[in-house]
Amino acid sequence: MLFYRIGEFKMKKKIFASVAIAILVIISYFSGDVINHFYLNNYNKSSIVGIDRFDTIIKSGESQWKNSTEAILMNTSNIEDAISLSSYAINNNEPILLTRDTELSEYTYKFLKNSKIKKVYIYGGIHEIPRNIERIIERIGIETERIYNDYNDNASIDIAEKMIKKHKKREVFFVYNSVDGYSDAMSVLPASVKYNIPIIFTDETGYSKASDFVRENSIEKIYLIGDENKFGDTFEKLYMDLNVERIVTKDKFELNRVINKKFFDIDNADTAYIVKAGNISKEGYTISSDFINGIAIMPKFATGNNILVLNDEGYLQKEAKNMIDEYGIKNLCSVGFKLEKRELIILTEEQRGIISGIVLSAMLVFMLIRGISAGQV
Repeated sequence: MLFYRIGEFKMKKKIFASVAIAILVIISYFSGDVINHFYLNNYNKSSIVGIDRFDTIIKSGESQWKNSTEAILMNTSNIEDAISLSSYAINNNEPILLTRDTELSEYTYKFLKNSKIKKVYIYGGIHEIPRNIERIIERIGIETERIYNDYNDNASIDIAEKMIKKHKKREVFFVYNSVDGYSDAMSVLPASVKYNIPIIFTDETGYSKASDFVRENSIEKIYLIGDENKFGDTFEKLYMDLNVERIVTKDKFELNRVINKKFFDIDNADTAYIVKAGNISKEGYTISSDFINGIAIMPKFATGNNILVLNDEGYLQKEAKNMIDEYGIKNLCSVGFKLEKRELIILTEEQRGIISGIVLSAMLVFMLIRGISAGQV
């Protein structure tokens, strides 16, 4: 009787182990789907996600470009100038389209072919956008004009001068030209678009040119984006007679919050457009596709009361969610990715296959042992 109970106990342990492994597999396979079904279900979720980043650009802005007759074409590596150009282009109803080094994206090609665009300004030399791309556009029947940007000069200053002349604004954002400067610029870009405030990238090597720009264009207000470790006292002393507001935050997420509160009616914001904030690669470079999606959604800020929310992950991070909840924003639109909750148990396909094999083997052994104990084998 004792041996029978011991055997029965061992059998229950094996049953429990088999069931536990089976549950583990089920969770690993289906937890993501189940959780994402209910994830952020108290918000109105949407996304703008193309087949690739070039398609995402078209999907983000084409509704605003129905009557555009001119466009700007840039290389994907030229993020700094694309950020600076965004406000100028959007407020002139000119799409900023991006291309690879050697070929024109099929989505960009289809958009140009089916649009009312009559002229494309090709921004950069032939090493950035080769002649074959220029010829492809011309064969559609679209005129091209190449704008050569001098890398020994500061293109953002040239763009700022054009904006000042057209809109007569006397304000400017100065953003420190560094690896994380693009993320800072992305936070202020919606305000630049909405209020026609130029963004100028500069550092110690460009203080003199920046100072000349301020004096020659009678700038009255400077927003200095970055702490003392970026813009030292020397820069600020150049403009002691002007209204200089230094916006200092602990990180890009806090800067995003501060800019939204300062320049937008965040209490009555309609939609929060969520973009990746410019992650840094292992090699120390910013991941340009993050900024491309941010630039793509900028036409949404020319009109309406929307805000941009920076977010580094595929799920909604704490910093972003806290800001969204604080101001009661219910419409969320992620750009270039879909908001998804991480699975409870994150396993690779190989790991799932191994566990599945273990479960099947355990169940076969269990059935065999059970058959033997019942006298069926």
